[in-house]
Amino acid sequence: MSKSILDHPNFVNCLKIRTQEWLKTNSKLEWQYHVASDKKLLYPHSSFAVALQAYVRTIVRRPIAKILCSLERLGVTKTFLIHDLTESQLSSQNEQFLKFWKDMFMDNIIGDIKGLIRQQKIPSDKIPLIMDVAPTNAPQKKHHNIYSLSYDKASELLSSLEILLCFVKRTSVGSEETKILDYVNQWMKLSVLLKSKSFENLLNAGLCLKHLVDLYELIEEQIANSVINYVDDKFKIELTKEVKDEIDSAVEFERSLMIKQRIPAELFAIALKRFMLRFLKDFKKDQLQLKYYIIDEGLNLWPADISDELLEIFPESLLVCHIYEAYVYVNSNIKLEI
Repeated sequence: MSKSILDHPNFVNCLKIRTQEWLKTNSKLEWQYHVASDKKLLYPHSSFAVALQAYVRTIVRRPIAKILCSLERLGVTKTFLIHDLTESQLSSQNEQFLKFWKDMFMDNIIGDIKGLIRQQKIPSDKIPLIMDVAPTNAPQKKHHNIYSLSYDKASELLSSLEILLCFVKRTSVGSEETKILDYVNQWMKLSVLLKSKSFENLLNAGLCLKHLVDLYELIEEQIANSVINYVDDKFKIELTKEVKDEIDSAVEFERSLMIKQRIPAELFAIALKRFMLRFLKDFKKDQLQLKYYIIDEGLNLWPADISDELLEIFPESLLVCHIYEAYVYVNSNIKLEI
């Protein structure tokens, strides 16, 4: 299998792009120094350059192995390769099938699903079931962040959800009231997703297709809670008093008040977190105004019911370089309602 993969450039290119995305998010910022300061990494090699090359080869094996393992778990690796042919060999049927699996492999999905199926929030009583928390007789809190999943479990669930979302997008089939479990069961190609006990338990929560995006974003948030701590230091510039004052005037921290003249703090913090996870790795300039990116409707960072007028008060002085510290500042000042 490893030798045959090299004969399929489309597959190799997809694998390369996804590996690079993983490395941008998960690699150490000063990895060269890490190699130089670790005798076990440095001493077995004849030079520092060779040690660096060996370290890179070791690091890239992990995301490649995870990607290939996920594809094998779904039983689609050979299917992908069968249709990954040269242009002269590619029939229209092969081309359509190859495009389908490339979309499954590479797509970002969220905006397309919102346009295809009307979406709603997940009922609060379903959250403990999704987060694998035993229900109690205690009053339900209105804040998703009181629950958490392990990073590994969240990553596994998110990978399965990405495949499901892309399948829904490609087929354009399904009523918003259709149970997600029923939808998966009606498509033989998706039945392999149920081999994951965690994913099967997730679907047993009784959610519908209208909850897909909120479900995806809920699981995505669990990953973001870990990943955003490792953003580049250039995006962790300390907030000045002027910036903090403008945030305070634009954001409502009291959840019981929720004055419609200010942006709710929880929504503000979630938008910052989503932006960091989804887009920050591609930003080269850190001195740009954050407002003109983060309020862009096409980025799908805010709930559908928040008004354009409210987003217009997003702090003008907040730059991209402030995003991490702004998230920490707002999140630490949210007054939770018990």
